[in-house]
Amino acid sequence: MIPAFAQATLRPQGFAEDVAALSNAGATAAELWLTKLEQYAESQSPETASRVLKDHGIVPVAASYQGGLLSADSAARLAHREMFLRRLDLCQAVGCPVLTVLPELAGGTARDLAPGAVDRLVEAARWADGYGMKLALEFRAGIPWVNNLQTALAVVGAADQPNLGVVLDLWHFALGPSKSEDLQLLDPSKLFLVQVSDLAATTRELADDTDRILPGEGELPLAGWLGTIGQMGYSGPVSLEVPNPRLWQVPQAQVADLGWQSLARLLASSRRAT
Repeated sequence: MIPAFAQATLRPQGFAEDVAALSNAGATAAELWLTKLEQYAESQSPETASRVLKDHGIVPVAASYQGGLLSADSAARLAHREMFLRRLDLCQAVGCPVLTVLPELAGGTARDLAPGAVDRLVEAARWADGYGMKLALEFRAGIPWVNNLQTALAVVGAADQPNLGVVLDLWHFALGPSKSEDLQLLDPSKLFLVQVSDLAATTRELADDTDRILPGEGELPLAGWLGTIGQMGYSGPVSLEVPNPRLWQVPQAQVADLGWQSLARLLASSRRAT
C-alpha cells in the first residue's frame, strides 16, 4: 500500500507550506485539499503548484472533495458542474489522478432522488474520463443516503463506469452502519482511496471531527481492516486524514512528522495482521 498524507490534516496553512512540511517529514505522497490547491493556483499558477510538488518529491494520489453533482436541483447542479470541470482541469494540470465525490442530495427524500443521482453520477464519471481522471464516491456516516460501504458499492455498480470507484474512509466505516464483513464485498480494482484516523473514549454516535486522532492513539481496529483489504489485493494509497481543528493549532512540521510516523507504524502493523 502507498502511504499518503491528506492536506486536510494540516489546515489552515497554505499549499506550498504543507508540501514543504510533508517533504521534510519524509512523506512522498499526498491527498490534496482542493480549496488549498485552488487558492494557490489562483495566486500563482497551476504550473507552479505542479512544480512545487515535484521539487519536494510529493506525488498527488487524490484530491478532495467535490459535492453537489448529484443534486436534483438543476441550477445548483449546473453551478457545481462548472466548479467540477475547473477542478478536473486543475487536477489534470498537477498530475492528480483521482477526485473524490460526496453523495449530497437535496430537494426530496433519498428514495425519490437516488435513481436520478445514479444517472448524474454516470454523467460526472464520463466528464472525468474526458480528462483521463477517476472519480471516487465517498460514503459518510450520518447522512440519509450512501452512509455505508455496501450502498456505496451498489451505487458504483449501478453506474457501471470504468473510471468510477469508492473511497473507504475507515472513520465513517466505523461510525456508520457498515460492518467488518462488508469489506469482503470490495473489489480492489474499484477501491481508489483509503483514509484513516482513529477514535478513543467517545461514543461513536456522538463523535465528530474534533474526536479524530492519529492512528495508534485510539481503539479502532485499523490494522486489522487494512490487513483484510491488503489480503484481497489492494495496493493503492492509504491517506492519513485527521481534520481535527485542535490539531491545526499544532505547528504543521510537528503534525507532519508525528502523522507520517503514525501512518508508517499502522501500515507495518497491518502487514503483521495478515
